Amino acid sequence: MELSWAGQPTSSSILYEMNTQLRPNIIFISETLVKQNKVEKVSKKLGFANYFAVDVQGHGGGIALFWKNEEGDIYTWEHARGTERWVQERLDRGLATDKWMEMFPGAEVQLHKQVYVQKTSRFKFENMWVKESECRNIIQMCWNDETTTSLMDKMVICCAKLEEWGENLVKDMNTKLRKYRADMKRFRSRRDKAGTQQYGEARWKYMKLLEKKKYFGVKEPNNSGCVMEIKILDFFYKYASSRKEHNKIKKLKDEEGVWRKTDEKIQGLINGYFESIFRTTNRDDKLPDRIQFKHLSVDQMHDLVVPINDEEVKAAVFDMHPDKALGIDGLNPSFFQAYWSIVGKDICMFFQQFFATGELPEKINNTLVCLMS
Repeated sequence: MELSWAGQPTSSSILYEMNTQLRPNIIFISETLVKQNKVEKVSKKLGFANYFAVDVQGHGGGIALFWKNEEGDIYTWEHARGTERWVQERLDRGLATDKWMEMFPGAEVQLHKQVYVQKTSRFKFENMWVKESECRNIIQMCWNDETTTSLMDKMVICCAKLEEWGENLVKDMNTKLRKYRADMKRFRSRRDKAGTQQYGEARWKYMKLLEKKKYFGVKEPNNSGCVMEIKILDFFYKYASSRKEHNKIKKLKDEEGVWRKTDEKIQGLINGYFESIFRTTNRDDKLPDRIQFKHLSVDQMHDLVVPINDEEVKAAVFDMHPDKALGIDGLNPSFFQAYWSIVGKDICMFFQQFFATGELPEKINNTLVCLMS
């Protein structure tokens, strides 16, 4: 794929979009108007293992060539790329059980920073959907369905409908992007007023839709399936190690002003300190004949058993961060806050029933647990 860049932010967005759509093995860019360090960053973001660049000269020039390794990169670590001190080594290996490999048959190790795992996607409500009127219509339809009465069933049906609508929305975006890109290509060489205007309109629509797509968090489907990238950055290991070393107690001064450096002496000083501050002196083992406890008033006891009202439930829901506490159903607080006029009544009845009976549906507390190592 060959194109001109001109170093503009909008050009970068177009470059990333074309790379996602066309998936080329080689990209050549002229008139980059940037230096080599910028080209290196672009190469990593595009996912190309190799690049060659010529810096911008003054106010013009600059070229960049990106290409992929057909047989895959055998090296997992490198240092000082592009210099005489460039070093490449294969340091890391992947280790997994047979059961894990059966769960993720498409997994592969690529560089020491990334592990790619083939995984089935899970529904997640996108906050940007609240700006789409069709989203509200779908939720309204699901909640007004007389054949569905329970809150759990309404949520399941609503999630399924929203997921289908979201997939169609992505497809529609991609179709329009291809159309606008084709229009731009067709009108680019036109020099007449009508052609220039049509090119400008196509480019404006393309950039607006591209920006909307970016805010929606849309990712293009991969040929090998949905891919989850887990970035394992050595930075965090180094940071944790340095913090552990910084927090380590290497010496302590005793009551006589002498520094104690051995582990045994340090442990003794610590134990002695806490024993001294928690030791009771002049203790009287005699307890009073009668201990007076404060009692709740009648009004306080009444407040503890009074049923919760709708305003209390609403206040609790709206007190949550819109994008926090995402449940396994994929619905975050933003969903309930944005469409409270539709779902609020059922939510309030659900919690009021729980406080009255103490019973919850069997799967209401299901959650996702992620093991961090």
